[in-house]
Amino acid sequence: MLEEKIVDTKPTPEEPPKPDEPKPNNNVDKSRLQISVPNLKDYKLKSLFQEPQAPVYGVISSARVNLRTEPSTADSKTVRVTVDGGTKLQVIGQSFGWYNVIYKNEELWVADWLLSLDLKMKRNNVNVRQGPGTTYAVVDMVMRDEHFKVLERKPDWVKVKTKNGKEGFIAEWLVAINDRLIEVENDSQDVAKELTFSLKNTNINEVSFSDRTNIIKSVTKKAVGNDVEVKINMAEAIAYNISENNEGLEIEFGAALTDLQVSENEGRVTLNLSFDKPTKFTVFQNLLEKKLVLDFPNSIAVKEQTKQLNNKIASAVKLNNKPDSAVLEVSLNNLGSYKVNTAGFSKNVQLVLLNSSLSGKVIALDAGHGGSRPGAYRGGIYEKEITLPVALKVQKILTDKGITVFMTRVNDKTVLLDERVDLVNGCKADLAVSIHVNDTRYGTGKASGVETWYYPKPENERLAQCLQTGLLSATGFRNRGIKPSTRLRVTKNWKMPSALMEIGFMDNDYERNQLLNDKVQQKIAENIVFSIENFLRNE
Repeated sequence: MLEEKIVDTKPTPEEPPKPDEPKPNNNVDKSRLQISVPNLKDYKLKSLFQEPQAPVYGVISSARVNLRTEPSTADSKTVRVTVDGGTKLQVIGQSFGWYNVIYKNEELWVADWLLSLDLKMKRNNVNVRQGPGTTYAVVDMVMRDEHFKVLERKPDWVKVKTKNGKEGFIAEWLVAINDRLIEVENDSQDVAKELTFSLKNTNINEVSFSDRTNIIKSVTKKAVGNDVEVKINMAEAIAYNISENNEGLEIEFGAALTDLQVSENEGRVTLNLSFDKPTKFTVFQNLLEKKLVLDFPNSIAVKEQTKQLNNKIASAVKLNNKPDSAVLEVSLNNLGSYKVNTAGFSKNVQLVLLNSSLSGKVIALDAGHGGSRPGAYRGGIYEKEITLPVALKVQKILTDKGITVFMTRVNDKTVLLDERVDLVNGCKADLAVSIHVNDTRYGTGKASGVETWYYPKPENERLAQCLQTGLLSATGFRNRGIKPSTRLRVTKNWKMPSALMEIGFMDNDYERNQLLNDKVQQKIAENIVFSIENFLRNE
């Protein structure tokens, strides 16, 4: 968007602050550029706010992949077309576990783990780590404007492949996939990607510049008739302020964070941040360190501070400055979800933290079979070799969230059905989930899909539906639905809401091989946790 401004050389007096509202001290050391122009008479400014959003493309990373009319596998009728591996698609949006893509001028959906994105880094010197956490070693670095591939998305981290061929993980907030896909309404006043000054009646030999800062890509000057045109290109859109001084023009870049207000209510914490100029931000939840981080690039906090909180959601809020940004860190106790009631550039940012639906809950996980009762055997694999790794992955995600988890088994041991009933009832769990893999009596390999069983009670049925929806999103397998049963001993006798999941078929070679894939197991585990949270949130 081009915005042309005529700037009067006479300064406009500031409105004095009200007696009960003292003017904040915004004297912080922002980045500056001095344009030296002796005897500046007048100037005209033209600003370019933002270049058009660069399209995002991805490449199908599996042999044959279905594109669907909806982001769901619940109905086979949603399959619109099947495409080959290597097919390049433009990505225009995303949903939980899905990308919205363009294929032959039609908007369709593909599971996100089946599409590899090709992106260009927008930040400086981003670390690529060996695993999804800041405790893992740095294996490579991605510089600004370098291309890299997004191979996989995990909670708060993305797995990437760098131009050097190294694979590793980058924090999602540094990649900011969603920011690349959506067009947002911005407060574009005093924000620009490019500034062009027309210095009236000026000799080009009299115009000079101070050393440029990191945010500035280039500064050029050229004679245009009796005037001089000065063009400043920034690395990204940024807030600016122009003032005249004895030497000519000074441009100040970035925003100052002038105020932080925190309010605590039962089940909710609200943070309101105020800036002197519009700013943008990224959000990152660090599960390992139990922190929620808001990063405000090219901004600086007027006052670094820490506020202690006394609630179940968060224990403290810390505001500090880093070399290129102001950073707000929230130390979490039991966060359920959060929302930021701001998008794009804005002078006011509101962060709302909500209590976890899992707060204080005990979750029981039952990895089917084990020991001398190994379950179905197909293709050299026992059922127990799939159910336990999936259950352990669910356990890790839940414990990382601070949730108490009870496991009927954590290794390859025999646990009888009646023992499983007694163990789970004895731990006073709030809900129980049993994980199995299906099989047919004759092993024809023709059966396929996922299903969830429940003892016929309303809460059991609702839990089964939540789990089934998550399972469909995770696997893309055929939907066999939720099914009531009075014959399954564990679900019949457990005293809390419960369900038994059949996450695929052992005698279906494709599904068995998928379930042995660590990425697929992780995706199933993440969706089980997400489904449990959905169930408890609507109790």
